[in-house]
Amino acid sequence: MNRNLLMLATSSVLSLAWSAPAWGQEAADATEATGQVVPADATPNAIVVTGSRIARDGYEQPTPVTVASTDELMQSTPTNLPDALNKLPQFLGSSSPTNNTQTNANVPSHGNILNLRNVGGIRTLILQDGVRVPPTAYTGTVDTNIIPQMLVERVDVVTAGASAAYGSDAVSGVVNFVLDKDFTGVRTISQYGISDRGDNANWRLGGAVGFDVGSRGHIIASYEHFDTKGIKKTDRPRLVGGTMAVGSVPNCAAENPGLTADTAFRCNPGGSLNPYKFYDDLGFGIATFGGLALSGPFAYTTWTNPGDYGTVNFGTPTGSGGFFRDSGFYYIAGDTSLSSPLTTDQAFARGSYELTDDITAFVSASYGRSKVDYDVLPNLVFSSIFSGNAFLPQTLQDQLTATGTPAFVFSKSYLDLPLPHAEEDSESYNIIGGLEGKVGRFDWNVSYVYGHSKMKMAQSNVLELVPFAAALDAVVDPSTGNVVCNASLSSDPAVASRYSNCVPSNPFGVGAASDAAINYVTGVSRYKAINESHDVMASISGDLVDLWAGPLSVAVGAEYREQSLNMTSNADPAVQLDTTGVRGISPTTSRFFLTNLGVADGSFNVKEAFAEVALPLMVDAPFVRNLDINGAVRATDYSTSGTVVTWKVGGTWSPVDDLTFRITRSRDIRAPTLFDLFAGEQSNIQGAYDPHTDTSGSLPTTTAGNPNLDPEIGNTLTFGVVFQPAFLPGFSAAIDWYDLKITDAIGLLSASQILQTCEDSGGTSSVCDLITRPNGFDDRSPDNYPTEVRVAGANIAKLETSGFDAEASYRTMVGNGNLAMRLFVNYTDRYRTQQTVSDPVIETAGYGAQPKWRGTLNLNYENGPFGLFLQERYIGKVKFGNRRLGVADEDQTAVYAEDPIDPVFYTDLTLTWKVEHGTTGQYEFFTTVNNLFDKKPPFAPPAGGAPGLLYPTIPALYDVVGRRFTFGVRTQF
Repeated sequence: MNRNLLMLATSSVLSLAWSAPAWGQEAADATEATGQVVPADATPNAIVVTGSRIARDGYEQPTPVTVASTDELMQSTPTNLPDALNKLPQFLGSSSPTNNTQTNANVPSHGNILNLRNVGGIRTLILQDGVRVPPTAYTGTVDTNIIPQMLVERVDVVTAGASAAYGSDAVSGVVNFVLDKDFTGVRTISQYGISDRGDNANWRLGGAVGFDVGSRGHIIASYEHFDTKGIKKTDRPRLVGGTMAVGSVPNCAAENPGLTADTAFRCNPGGSLNPYKFYDDLGFGIATFGGLALSGPFAYTTWTNPGDYGTVNFGTPTGSGGFFRDSGFYYIAGDTSLSSPLTTDQAFARGSYELTDDITAFVSASYGRSKVDYDVLPNLVFSSIFSGNAFLPQTLQDQLTATGTPAFVFSKSYLDLPLPHAEEDSESYNIIGGLEGKVGRFDWNVSYVYGHSKMKMAQSNVLELVPFAAALDAVVDPSTGNVVCNASLSSDPAVASRYSNCVPSNPFGVGAASDAAINYVTGVSRYKAINESHDVMASISGDLVDLWAGPLSVAVGAEYREQSLNMTSNADPAVQLDTTGVRGISPTTSRFFLTNLGVADGSFNVKEAFAEVALPLMVDAPFVRNLDINGAVRATDYSTSGTVVTWKVGGTWSPVDDLTFRITRSRDIRAPTLFDLFAGEQSNIQGAYDPHTDTSGSLPTTTAGNPNLDPEIGNTLTFGVVFQPAFLPGFSAAIDWYDLKITDAIGLLSASQILQTCEDSGGTSSVCDLITRPNGFDDRSPDNYPTEVRVAGANIAKLETSGFDAEASYRTMVGNGNLAMRLFVNYTDRYRTQQTVSDPVIETAGYGAQPKWRGTLNLNYENGPFGLFLQERYIGKVKFGNRRLGVADEDQTAVYAEDPIDPVFYTDLTLTWKVEHGTTGQYEFFTTVNNLFDKKPPFAPPAGGAPGLLYPTIPALYDVVGRRFTFGVRTQF
């Protein structure tokens, strides 16, 4: 076990136990680590848990569940509940605007997408009061910011597969936000936060109310607004620049003449003979900020200011082709977003009425809105500049004329244009209505859920490529002597009319283009996605019969769900552009430099039937205090892919009162989303190394949906032990091993993987058909760099992860106050992926964003009106790269000549002071300091892409904002 984490856990638990001056805490207080919750309105032994559709007195289910109270979550992270959940070690790889890594707006960045086990947010099912929350994005994910946080009582996190109980997507587990439906009174919150650097300002206002209607009705309602201003990269300039990991050995092949065709890859960037190193002074040799000629008689002439030009400074070569140190080439500069500005609103209302003593009607409506905006990478375009261009210096024009060169390739990172700016606006409406009641020993429920979400994206300041090509083709009008766009002189009247308002653009030098030209060549890329769902469910559960060891409990039900997706776009790559009369551009070119999404239109329906049984086998026998088994099965019929069966079987055994063993085996699914199935073409541009031409460049890619996808299959095994010693009241601990295997995973081969697979096959692999080159496979010159790579999803991938989760909690008296401690630990033993059956298995546990050890310790002390909450988070040591299994050290392909990142600790502190108001009211003033010791993120730039493309750390793990303060007051009456 990691020594530092072991010391943290052991010293925390034992010091609290040894220092306890008083005992006598009720055992119910220690149920948090066992997956059991005692509702405030229930009898002391009544246990209602997420992960099972059976609720039963005293029943401890076999599936591990972590229960987090809202109070505890808000003390650690007052901004919102999802951000607080992401500090638990079970969550890894969640996405939110606070860890923005967006380089374009193709994939929405809005909201908080929770990710259990780092296997993808789409494989984590989100529930509200046990009901599936409809998707909020076209990708099928749920922005958990729409949850009515003012009324959330607790959050149950099921850390194992639960598809048999809840249906598709519960592969890694379930996050259930449980509302306080019986809340009575008024509560409010007002808070303001800011970093100690004076930025990242945020504020939150919210209120909730609950009251009875007569003797049988009850209404609850809430509203909340949150706003954060975010930060830019230049607000944290310590790591800003031409940062990237590149090969460290220039001319590697020449220095290793003994390499054969089978071992030459060892000199590829990241190979054992050319390991990656981190640099902060890199340039990418495909463009400059003022413009670069890439071909013709004056190739590698660059411009600085308008009229100033000369041969580009190549600087010092690296072990990655096309990347140079201290050169005149470009990197991703500009004030791009590091933590995106975010605004959220949530409104919720629920009413219930007891029609009879045994039947209750209920209806709820919720509205959520999330708005986020951010700046992304500058425009970068490769263009054809034709001989006779009106802005080309005469000395260079003379060289074109002398050599008979009709045109040359020109590239530029257009930092002198406004940065492309993305604005996302997501709205969600959900309505739930139904009846619930009791019949004898059975509880029944019939409900209907309607979900509607609309997401709009607008990305402005993006180069519109046809007008841009027309504007760059500037010539002198022989009749007037004015500089005009060549297309406006077309002999075709329709073309001349279309480009009569074209404004010629001068690309040569920083700031050379006029404002009028910039306005003409830039536009707004837009798309809109509408998700709609209808879900009808009926279930009944209860005790069927009393047996020798207790009641036999069952639950049965059925569900019918319809989902549809409609997506529109003004930049559909499938729509061929009209380039008539414009030189230097193909009609298959995308409309914009960035964010060209295709349309999508599709629907499916799902019919499901499920059953669950809990059977007590033995009770109060020698070495058997309790022995129970639990089983569940669900048959699901998708209109798109047919029938699939999921199941779960598990059991618990308590040899004595203090000790319980539990085990669960489940088969789960993740059905393809509507976007997986029916997405239209969408294009993107990324930096990629082409091994065939040994050239790095900017590579256009096109992806699309696949209607023939099948559900992914997850197989999970968990087993563990719960310890609640009678000799130590208030203490509880649990440890559970998990093993999750996902087969037929829906995967996309990256452009780099497609290029490498084709190269490894000598041009014979079927993936070579996805690559478009100017001259076919036989040409290995740089001029044969691909012009497009096409990608589509398929059931080709595998993912395996295993490890253990541990929890411990302890409550006792210290002096006149109450002390509570809670420890969470995760150890990831294995995290392996395989893109296709012919690809190697990649192990990433302990590498990059997947540390093996993570832990969170919460200490909460309350004494009268004063409260102190301390949270310590531990992120274990990580190495860089990954490891291909079954491959010798010298044949690894992601080797780094860098030291690992040492373990990192983060400390959060909250101080509270309560002031009573009358007999029932209370004001609670609080101050929270996150990242108390202002821990800086480690330097860890990524490999691939372009220098400076991403902030050079691992934002999924490390804090990029720094120390920050939140001040506020909570009230309750």
